[in-house]
Amino acid sequence: MSSTAASACPECDRIQRARGVLVRGAFVVHGKPEPGPVPGWLVVAPRRHVEQLDELAPDEARELGPLLKDASAALRQAAGGEKIYLAVFAEQLPHLHVHLVARPPGWPLDERGAALLRSALVADATQAARVTQGALGLLARGLVRPGATRPASRSHKALLLSALVCPGAGQLVNGERAKGLAMIATALIGTAWVAWRLVSSILGRLPEAIDVSDPVAWAEAMSAAQSHSSAPLAIGTLLLGSLWIYSAWDAYRGSRP
Repeated sequence: MSSTAASACPECDRIQRARGVLVRGAFVVHGKPEPGPVPGWLVVAPRRHVEQLDELAPDEARELGPLLKDASAALRQAAGGEKIYLAVFAEQLPHLHVHLVARPPGWPLDERGAALLRSALVADATQAARVTQGALGLLARGLVRPGATRPASRSHKALLLSALVCPGAGQLVNGERAKGLAMIATALIGTAWVAWRLVSSILGRLPEAIDVSDPVAWAEAMSAAQSHSSAPLAIGTLLLGSLWIYSAWDAYRGSRP
């Protein structure tokens, strides 16, 4: 293929700039660059400029089948798709590329099949990015389980982890590593600050001489310390509680198909 055709190809430009693409051998995998009707939509394309399927080298052709299998499985796991559509057109984009589209459960009958590809519906951009990152993450880490869809109980698992264990734990289960680690770090720092503030206030309000065996004296000292630091402690506790609630809600939302 001529270098002129490759230089004018948006897919070649995306590959060269490595904009959100996962490299797998002679191919790349990335999310659909334009808004689509469903959040689960991947594109598999050769790294070199090829316009027709029969232009693939023998090694590339042998590599494509297993990659489509793995990408399809990763998309089902990340999106919870009931069925994965595969389509090849390369009409508007003169670069061979395979569309993998996750049709969600309960999708309207009149919007299935080819009608889904022509649908005017637009999926939520944040959810689409989350599904794409989840699928690419599964492919990159080799965590693909062919034939497996996201378990129905996964949303509850993510919710419980963030609600009962630690903010951010559910996000890690959902494949949102950066967000999960940021929430965990924030929760640990916030908890450490509240604990330090409480302990330092108690120690600072203790009398010079106190009977360690006298529970009344300890109770009075703690009461005085809490009164002295009630506003900062209340604000810190409120912020931590808000983070906990948001993390649980976000983990549940992020685990839904």
